[in-house]
Amino acid sequence: MNRPLGPSPAVSARSARPKWAWGVFAAALALLPLIGLGLKQVKLSNDTESWLPLDDPHGQILRWHQEAFSTNDTIIVSWEGSTLNDPRVEAFAARLNGEAGEQPFGVNEATAPHKALANMVELEVPQEEALERLRGTFIGGGFLKVRFTEHGRQHREQAEQKLIEAGDDLGLEVEVYPAVTEPEEWFVAADDESELVRPFAAIPVHDLQLRWKEISPVSPAAEKMEQALVATEIDGQPIVEEAFFAYGSPVAVSVSFNEEGLVQLNRTMEELYDAAHEVGIDEEDLHLGGSAVVSHRLSTESGRALWNPDHPLWKFYKRSPVLLSGIVGMLISFVVLRSMWLATIVMFVSVYSAAAMLALVSALGIELNLVLVVMPNLLMVLTLSGSIHLANYWSHAVVNGDPNPVVSAVRTAAMPAFIASLTTAIGLMSLLTSQLTPVRDFGWYSAWGCMLSLLLILGVLPAILALYPPRGAAAIAKSSVRWETLGDVISPRYKWIAGASALLTVIGCWGLLYFKTETKGIRYFPEETRVVQDYRYLEESLSGIINLDVDVRFAGKRESEADEDTGRDFNRQNIFDRMQIVQRVEEAVAAHPVITGTLSVVDFQVIPEPPGADASSRERILYGRRAQRTENELFHEQREGAGQFVQLVDVPLDLTLEDRAIDWQSGDEVWRIRAQCSVMADLNFAKLLEEIDHSVSQALADEDGVEYAVTGLVPLMLRTQQEVLDSLVNSFGLSFLFIVLVRALVLRNIAAGFITMFPNFLPVLVVFGMISWAGITVDMGTMITASVALGIADDCTVHLLTWFQESIRQGLDRRAAVKNALRHCGPAMWQTSVSISLGLLMLWGADLLLISRFGWLMAAQILLALVADIILTPALLCGTLGKMLEESNRRKRPVPPPNLTITQSEAKPTAGVEVVKVDSNGTVAAPVPSSIDSSLPGQ
Repeated sequence: MNRPLGPSPAVSARSARPKWAWGVFAAALALLPLIGLGLKQVKLSNDTESWLPLDDPHGQILRWHQEAFSTNDTIIVSWEGSTLNDPRVEAFAARLNGEAGEQPFGVNEATAPHKALANMVELEVPQEEALERLRGTFIGGGFLKVRFTEHGRQHREQAEQKLIEAGDDLGLEVEVYPAVTEPEEWFVAADDESELVRPFAAIPVHDLQLRWKEISPVSPAAEKMEQALVATEIDGQPIVEEAFFAYGSPVAVSVSFNEEGLVQLNRTMEELYDAAHEVGIDEEDLHLGGSAVVSHRLSTESGRALWNPDHPLWKFYKRSPVLLSGIVGMLISFVVLRSMWLATIVMFVSVYSAAAMLALVSALGIELNLVLVVMPNLLMVLTLSGSIHLANYWSHAVVNGDPNPVVSAVRTAAMPAFIASLTTAIGLMSLLTSQLTPVRDFGWYSAWGCMLSLLLILGVLPAILALYPPRGAAAIAKSSVRWETLGDVISPRYKWIAGASALLTVIGCWGLLYFKTETKGIRYFPEETRVVQDYRYLEESLSGIINLDVDVRFAGKRESEADEDTGRDFNRQNIFDRMQIVQRVEEAVAAHPVITGTLSVVDFQVIPEPPGADASSRERILYGRRAQRTENELFHEQREGAGQFVQLVDVPLDLTLEDRAIDWQSGDEVWRIRAQCSVMADLNFAKLLEEIDHSVSQALADEDGVEYAVTGLVPLMLRTQQEVLDSLVNSFGLSFLFIVLVRALVLRNIAAGFITMFPNFLPVLVVFGMISWAGITVDMGTMITASVALGIADDCTVHLLTWFQESIRQGLDRRAAVKNALRHCGPAMWQTSVSISLGLLMLWGADLLLISRFGWLMAAQILLALVADIILTPALLCGTLGKMLEESNRRKRPVPPPNLTITQSEAKPTAGVEVVKVDSNGTVAAPVPSSIDSSLPGQ
């Protein structure tokens, strides 16, 4: 039986425990309470409106708009069967406003459509006209309503099946919903002194409703469906008397939250659900939409990735994807490392690095966001990778009889680990070029996390190994001849491998032509989740959820132009003239097919006709007085609710937006037009904004001194979407260049630096090309997997290159050096990659797509990176790249160190070569018939 020469592995592994190890280990343990305290303070925030930096013009105008009009974060609340005559609508709003008791926590104000109707009617808007103006904002049209003929009612079950088949013929997946039923009684709130006529127009009698995905009353599909239904027959007789849409159900209650409520969204949402229950609304029927709802659900689903009680234990991949990921990673680490204790140590250090950095970020007052939340996964992955490499170096040193295996392993791993951590940190720091705050935060803190990970790999892990070394180092360090066989297979075929890899890269780049980005928070949830279903219900039956605002500004006379008598003259237009201009702009915006409804202060007003040329003096005087009174009500008396739609500029706004200068000064008037559009539809935001901008500019073409700006969440999302793409390209490109520079300095060859990057970016190009081809959009969470995968691939590549160069310096030719590098690096490379990728793959079961995609995309890129590192990199080393490194390393070939250890178990006979064992004192032992074993670099 072959036994290693030199000291016993057990003796070497269990040498005297050094004092430095006790100090390092004690310090790590002492920090655990502080880490735990920091983890308790972790907060998650996903305020998309704060993602763009302060100097971004789109972010600037949105923040100015929100401050000027005091717009709070608002959600819309509705429920199935709600109508204007439903007494629960006003009761729910009254409950949230605290009219019947204490106001719920976090709620600023709740507005029911009745309040808006009352304000309109009070200002002489006819009630029917007022109802029309609230369409697509507070009042919806519901789904397609069907009234059967008597024959259809007699064959109800068969008739419903016929309706579904009619939808199938048109390519529509039709669902049958119950008819809207009006309450038998209606009521007027005790403090309601408005002139509203109740009950409101009732929904026409019908038997059922039909719904399909992205249903819309104005769509061609709806028109075709109506015609098809009327023509549907059973036994030659029609079954549908009429198919129609009718506005009035459902209706929305608009709820705004205060700052405290946004900070504690869980409590706020619980209060809201309690209020709904108190007025008789079932939680299952309730539908909520808005950015605060998405933020709340993101926080909830992020926590459910750790433990989701909604799934049974036998579906553990759904019950706790994160816990399963850790368990699988631990088990696989045990299998590949062949030591439970060593696997435990490696996992402890990996988890420690993630927890420590997360606690530090929390202590600095930084809130986690959609991107920063995956930083712990990144640090665990990077630390696990480096730890497995060091564990392999340690085990090799023990087997080779090194008297101080821990120090030897650290000395061997220090340089490649430092280079890998540095290049990964550089790649992450390149994300600072992004204009998105979450991406910048991720890059900055993850880069520092990489350096913390390096300290743990080279400090804490060696300390634990020195104090409590695992048994079975020989089994861990066992090298398989299969890795050398792989080198024999690659060497004669290196040109074919390089060519096939180049072709695969071209295919990946071709797929990038279909690359798309996505920044809608709602897209991070699967289709079947409650929040997505709520959004679809609201947008298909009531109103678009995402807002787009058009601010129309009328320039007042500047101080340099004004005199004491005239003051502001707004180009000598009275307020009714300005209202007509705003109305014209609003109509232009509302005409866009994507806009479900608009609202402005003009909708609450009847604009009188100006007196004609033949009008009497009295008529002119009355008209002027009415205009003056209206202006006073809006700007001085602050008519209720008017401040949300019209304001005098208090804080000037001076910036350039899309090559158009905006210079709004104090005293100018700004009128707000709020438009609602769908967030669930596959909108091209750039095209939408271009069309809206064109419509508004056309409406204001003949108006001097009138300017406008389009703002709201739609422009913000477009800007963010563009920045995601820019960030991915810029950061990846910058990261690539910096890593090439570091590689060139280490390898002392610029061309070699470029070539060695090919195996690293190949996995990223191929995976992103494939998902683009598959139509999967890239979000901010998906984007950062490129940097993570690049870092892990770089780690393995650096270690392989280090072994190759050391083998060259010890006299081996290129092919022998490749085989030797694979033999020593191959086990650690596949152990790292398999442990990480299979562990991350378990995140696939998470309900939150952000976490799920991160898991399987990372797994795909890491496995492909492994293939590239063990096949493509050796192929390149057999060719031009290896020749470059061979020339530079032959010139600095060192004399073999005196403590070089040769083991019989690793020796292979070579004709004409006599190998001797040299002990630590330089004494030559009996010759051993074997080839030179390069052993460990630096030994």
